[in-house]
Amino acid sequence: MGKEDLRKVKLKIGSIVKNQWQILRRIGQGGYGLVYQVVNMQNPIQMAAMKTEPIGMLSDDQILKMEVHVLKKLHKSQHACKIYAAGKDENYYFLIMTLLSKSLCDLRKNCPNQRFSLATSVKLCMQCLEGIEDLHNVGFIHRDVKPSNFAMGRKATVTRTVFILDFGLARQYCTFDEKGNVKLREPRKTAPFRGTIRYCSLNAHRRDEQGRHDDLWSLLYMTAEMILGTLPWRSMDRAHAESCKVNSEEKLIASLPMEFHVFLKHLKKLNYNHKPDYNLLQSLLKQILKKEGHCLNDPFDWERNDSESTSKFNPTATQLMKSKALDEKAVIDKSEKSDLNTRIGIKTIVDEINIALLLNEAEEEAASPIDGVSRSDDTLQKLDELK
Repeated sequence: MGKEDLRKVKLKIGSIVKNQWQILRRIGQGGYGLVYQVVNMQNPIQMAAMKTEPIGMLSDDQILKMEVHVLKKLHKSQHACKIYAAGKDENYYFLIMTLLSKSLCDLRKNCPNQRFSLATSVKLCMQCLEGIEDLHNVGFIHRDVKPSNFAMGRKATVTRTVFILDFGLARQYCTFDEKGNVKLREPRKTAPFRGTIRYCSLNAHRRDEQGRHDDLWSLLYMTAEMILGTLPWRSMDRAHAESCKVNSEEKLIASLPMEFHVFLKHLKKLNYNHKPDYNLLQSLLKQILKKEGHCLNDPFDWERNDSESTSKFNPTATQLMKSKALDEKAVIDKSEKSDLNTRIGIKTIVDEINIALLLNEAEEEAASPIDGVSRSDDTLQKLDELK
């Protein structure tokens, strides 16, 4: 985002948006806009997050257009943020939505050895799976499933609820007829790379069209990282990460409870046309909890004292591979020509948005870029979500 674009979305603290929302402070910055914490002047106890995007920056780089569209589709999901307002001002588009607490990335980073207990990891995986299934059920795949794109609720009633967010890389994989029957979009022979190298599926590496199962591959990698503390390919470039995933996948899963082997086996049976068996995967996760002697209502790791540990599953030191920074990047490939979701000749690497900055209690920190980039998509061309 250039200086001129930044100027368009650099709003004064205390200013009012649409005669209702007052800007309290800036809590995030990225290549495509700024994020603010706002308060509802008609209901002062209601805090919200406001994402902004400059008007006229690039006609086909409309992150908020995709974000609003997907969130509207997800309005019945308990794992999706609610839209309070969306539209445009003189210089910028805006989206005012649920203010969340810390991301799973930030929560794990604060844990000993940067890993959760098995019970917490499994319970988080179950909720993430529910959120992903909700997204699939409204016709979209995420294509950037990773810990920084899931966050815990902030309000007292949802502090134990996981929210799925950042739909900038989402793609509509199907349409529905009047009877609700699903019609899959024809997969492209070659698709541009979409996702984050550490968590993306082998299909993404190979430029195959991503489907519902690819989101679940990312969830599996993400869950393995939550349990073990890292992944063997975490600091590798795209080519080496792909090779490592091929050669280390079985070994990685072998270090986890046996139910994850069944999880992996199911994913390997799926292709673009197949609907995953979400119930099977949930039942596997429930089996792990039962064997561990835990239930869903048990506290998460961050809800108990640091000294407490009730997990019977403890990976050995050799399974806990050393890691450096916890930064993650979503990659847009420029090697492919124009496709339904991509502008010609563009490669964009966008750092994760630090969801912890969305906490009302958080200290003002260096701004983090907005995660995810949406490109022009034929499923969105007729939409006027932000007008």
